[in-house]
Amino acid sequence: MRGSLPDLDAARAEQARSAAALNVIREEVLRGKRIPIEIVVKAFDEALQAIAAELKASKNLKLTMPRINSLLDKLRSIPAKLNLNGD
Repeated sequence: MRGSLPDLDAARAEQARSAAALNVIREEVLRGKRIPIEIVVKAFDEALQAIAAELKASKNLKLTMPRINSLLDKLRSIPAKLNLNGD
């Protein structure tokens, strides 16, 4: 029975740490600092679909700098879709 007290204390300490971490996440959600995963997945999916469409349309064409920049612009547009700047 003596060996179970440290285990119980360790379990309580871990539970307290977990509760504290969950509280931090809840605060971030309430303050709007966390972006719901559905929104992030949708933004990345849209960008990747646009890139795939452009690559398929350019199948037998040279990959020129303007095309490369266009593809990269699609990736760069993701933060704006997620409103990471707090605007």
